[in-house]
Amino acid sequence: MKKNAASILVMTNLFFLTAQGFCLAPLGPGQMKAATAQAGIHIAITDVNTEFYFTHVTFLNPDDTSQSQYIAFNGLHVLNHLQTDMTDADGNVTDNSITVDVGVKNNELMAIIDSPGFNFTTDMTVSYIDYCGTYIGSLSVEDTALSMFHLYLGPHAGGGVDFELGLRARAAQFSYAYNTTDSLDYSGITLADVFYETPENDPATWSPTGVFKIGNVDGGNPATMDFAPDTTAAWAFTDSDRAAYTVDNTRYNTGYIALSLPMNGSLRIDNITFGGDDTGAFVMDGINARTFTVEIPGRGLGKP
Repeated sequence: MKKNAASILVMTNLFFLTAQGFCLAPLGPGQMKAATAQAGIHIAITDVNTEFYFTHVTFLNPDDTSQSQYIAFNGLHVLNHLQTDMTDADGNVTDNSITVDVGVKNNELMAIIDSPGFNFTTDMTVSYIDYCGTYIGSLSVEDTALSMFHLYLGPHAGGGVDFELGLRARAAQFSYAYNTTDSLDYSGITLADVFYETPENDPATWSPTGVFKIGNVDGGNPATMDFAPDTTAAWAFTDSDRAAYTVDNTRYNTGYIALSLPMNGSLRIDNITFGGDDTGAFVMDGINARTFTVEIPGRGLGKP
């Protein structure tokens, strides 16, 4: 009798647990957003410093068996510093740490990483650049700062990825010394949404605001990444005399990465010098590139 009672109790519990499972219902976009907003995490990072040194980093042509086709970055030295604002456990002030969550953007379910109080700085030097046995210069990038960023990431039909990357960044100095005495120097490279001051103002007074965006999820034009096989054997063209010709597709029957990278924002450079000559500032405001496509590897059309 006791065994029968125990069996009935176990079966009853299983019935109710199973019934709850069968009662699960999908959530709508608004319900999902409300639910996931309570399940994200905050990450605060304080004074993380890293240093890397590589004797050389070499990129080889994999089709060259002699390994004579390469570019090598010798003496690569990188210094990084990372810090964010602290988290707010009580929820009574704005939290500017790194937030990782899942939510709805333009009716798409996406992973969301956001940090308006991000502070990442890096310095990089390359003491010797070797191209196929020839010295072609040295490189330095000083005091590059990423002051805020966000990333939205989600899948789309066909197996690819939709995303939006927003950032505000500034590099104090970029220098490429192409021989022992001359160099190309960019000072004050800044990416942002807009600048309050007009280009004619002193660059020292320029005030960037907002973020430079790659992709625009809310506007229905996200950046995308897709992986696909190339089934086109040859490309068809018409020359200036309207004669038809074809170019063999070097990546036929292989895979490639297709990137669509629409961009919005502004780019300004405080000053440019080339070979000791001062060429002034560079301004590109109101960038609105709705279509910018990159394929890796390329189609091989630039080969002779």
